[in-house]
Amino acid sequence: MSTRKTCAFRPGSGGLEPTHAAQFARWGVDYLKYDSCWASNDHETAFVEYAAMRDALNSTGRPVLYSLCGWNAWYATEGARLANSWRIAADCDEWANVYVAVRTNEALHAYAGPGHYNDPDMLLGSNPEAPAQLHPKQVQAQFSLWAVMAAPLLIGSRLLDMPASDLETYLNAEVIAIDQDPLGVQGVPVWSNCPAFAPRDNWWNSPWSMPHEVAVAWSQALAALATVTLTSAMLLRRSVGRLGRCSGAARALLMSLALLSASYIGVIWHFRPRVDACQQVWVRPLHDGAHAFCLINFAPTETEVVCDKECMRRAGVPSESLVAVRDVVRHRDLGDMSQIGVKLEGNGGSVLYRVTA
Repeated sequence: MSTRKTCAFRPGSGGLEPTHAAQFARWGVDYLKYDSCWASNDHETAFVEYAAMRDALNSTGRPVLYSLCGWNAWYATEGARLANSWRIAADCDEWANVYVAVRTNEALHAYAGPGHYNDPDMLLGSNPEAPAQLHPKQVQAQFSLWAVMAAPLLIGSRLLDMPASDLETYLNAEVIAIDQDPLGVQGVPVWSNCPAFAPRDNWWNSPWSMPHEVAVAWSQALAALATVTLTSAMLLRRSVGRLGRCSGAARALLMSLALLSASYIGVIWHFRPRVDACQQVWVRPLHDGAHAFCLINFAPTETEVVCDKECMRRAGVPSESLVAVRDVVRHRDLGDMSQIGVKLEGNGGSVLYRVTA
């Protein structure tokens, strides 16, 4: 998306949006994911840049699903006028970032609706040959949560040799029907014991997505650190007088590299994503009056998760009556209940129920 370059350091579309959009239309493109690598981190500037491609696509007359890929929750406030979907968090390349995406999306439900949706990123899969993968139970948990969040279902794993368990998960028509429910309402957590969560800018999580001005400032800081380290080492060599010119320069270089590495590792360690030991109940209303319930356990140990009558009331389900519960993952009816409770495995155990009053 940047006026400078793409994520792969190739020329970007800045200033050439009409030309590129026209070419996409001639190629018969149906879906365009427009990335934010090296783009401005100034909100208004980013909105203007994305709007330029929106207008260019619309001018072609070809209906193209426009996916804004900005990695930050603040895109949601303007997402509906800019694109059909917009990324709201860092890449889901591990379970911890799946958790971050889920927690980030809690507060963004009001911005989603028919034709415009929050995008918590791709489905990761469990293929051991892929660069990143989840455990099969986490694959199911992500798919179920994405369905309740009305999120785009895009598989980001290897397709040619996908594990049978992933195929079973991703071909589940009942779960897909929940995700594609025509009401188009994003679900929300109606019960949670997770700690408070505040989304943050996510360029730190992917160095290649660093905004241009941040990349310049970071490079200048590293260059200054290297200069100070090298100067200090040379002054020390002159004072002590025991190191030769070559060995002094080599030591200075090694010292600079060590300090730069320690600085980088420290930043990554501080900002690394973490999974809290907690549980949630997400609920999404469906067009026929039913509700989709996803109970998820993020803690490392098996835990019972219960949506009691008060939880059911917050979900919009009458608490004075029984409800019919269907497990849509396992395709079986569980009977009538007054509340929902289940023991869930640790590290991503989940269930997805269709509940009818």
